[in-house]
Amino acid sequence: MSKIKPEMVETLIQYDLRKSDKPYEDTKYVSRTSLRKSSRNIMLTYFIQDAKKKLDIPQPMVDRVLHSLEVEGRDDPEVFDEAREYVFKVMEHEAYPNFLRERAMSNISHRSAIIRLILGLVCFLAACWTGYSLIFTNHHPKKNRAVVTIPFFAAFYLLFNAFFKIDPFLCFLGYSESKAADGGLVPIREPFVKKLLRRRSFFVLFIICIVAAAFSCLFALVPGTRLLR
Repeated sequence: MSKIKPEMVETLIQYDLRKSDKPYEDTKYVSRTSLRKSSRNIMLTYFIQDAKKKLDIPQPMVDRVLHSLEVEGRDDPEVFDEAREYVFKVMEHEAYPNFLRERAMSNISHRSAIIRLILGLVCFLAACWTGYSLIFTNHHPKKNRAVVTIPFFAAFYLLFNAFFKIDPFLCFLGYSESKAADGGLVPIREPFVKKLLRRRSFFVLFIICIVAAAFSCLFALVPGTRLLR
């Protein structure tokens, strides 16, 4: 064990400084006082019970940190090593995968998905009503029935937006929904996230077009029967 204490090193540095140099407090050296102050600030910010940014870590780990700082009088950075490693592991195995799922795999919020689901069901009912109306009135020429493509595309676009939680057109514009933004939208700047979102957007848009085309053809080509004469 070394017998050199941090206070001794500080004293040697102070003696080594010439009078023309800056005071010790204004130098870039880390003093014992500043180290204690920093350790206490970390404790008050992240570890005490009523801290503003209290870490969600096991209580025994918190107790060991508080015991080292308050009882043993330690202020070296190694006091926080265990808590730091725990937080990094949680970020790696929980926070980061959740971030990828919420931001790298989708670009609409949960609330927006619910609204799109409701609007999609309304559009789907409107599309079915339009299609059946054209069928049961035996509308001619049949090519005019292709108008059902518009409400069906809108319906499935909104429904698949809600299911996959991704808006292809919004992604192609380079934006993502966010509660933190004033306007509700933030630009997608990360290349990796942008690449993932565009891949999923092409896939979702392809499915939307296929399903909308299938329903449109079904309602447009089925033989018409006039119910009322």
